[in-house]
Amino acid sequence: LAASAVMSDISLIGREVTLETDQLELSGGSARFDYEVSDPAGLVTARIKTEDGTVVREFTGLAGTAGDVHSVYWDGLDDDGLPVPDALFTIEVEAETTDGDPVESRTYASSVVEEVVFEDGAPQLVLRNGGKARSGQIASIR
Repeated sequence: LAASAVMSDISLIGREVTLETDQLELSGGSARFDYEVSDPAGLVTARIKTEDGTVVREFTGLAGTAGDVHSVYWDGLDDDGLPVPDALFTIEVEAETTDGDPVESRTYASSVVEEVVFEDGAPQLVLRNGGKARSGQIASIR
């Protein structure tokens, strides 16, 4: 059984996987991430930040429907309309009710599986964005 799980993980090498993460990879001048909110939100804002926390792009007025996964497409431009170099960024989604109470959110992004390594005897997927994940964390595969 363990061997078949490892073979399944190996078959993911080179495939794009989506998982819950706050890491967003800008590649080829564009990126996409998804988010969901736990309760209806009247105000949803997403910020894309550099490694040092600088906000390069902010999206306001995003959908706040609970129970749905919402997609945001980033054209690779900053808030001033200038192109941002391909790199790894952090996504921050802030949501609140119409009364101003905070609403919990989750973010999802995609990356390509580059290799499978073993840590503490368990297989880990090494992602192009520098992250690691177990196959059980994958939300979708393309």
